Amino acid sequence: MRKHPSAVHLAFLAGGVVAQLSVTSPGAQDQWLVDGPSNLVSWTCETSPYTEFAIMLESWPAFDGPVMLVERQKNADCSVRINITSALLAPSLRNPGKLPLDGYAITFSEAGTPTPDFIYAESPEFEIKAAAGNALAV
Repeated sequence: MRKHPSAVHLAFLAGGVVAQLSVTSPGAQDQWLVDGPSNLVSWTCETSPYTEFAIMLESWPAFDGPVMLVERQKNADCSVRINITSALLAPSLRNPGKLPLDGYAITFSEAGTPTPDFIYAESPEFEIKAAAGNALAV
């Protein structure tokens, strides 16, 4: 069973400043595109206590488990552009050929672990849409 880290794992006090990792993009108002331009993931690299982490796409209605987007992302990069393709999503779909439009979240967790025990940070839910001129079918 996956769980969010305890306060000890998530934050620490140093000179009165709390160090924490948060997803800043995508946010609740953002939409990602499938088979289109790359999508931005950004985070609070200045306050993160982690040097690297995995980036995953999660959606309970869509997938049986998380979809690994980046196995090892360096915190110091502060952001990364990710291309979401139908081919990437298709093997993980709960209902083949049907991609729900909403209910997606980006999670950061232990680097190099396909089924992590702890989630370091999670975005608000957002939508995924087809790029202009493409049908949303996988």
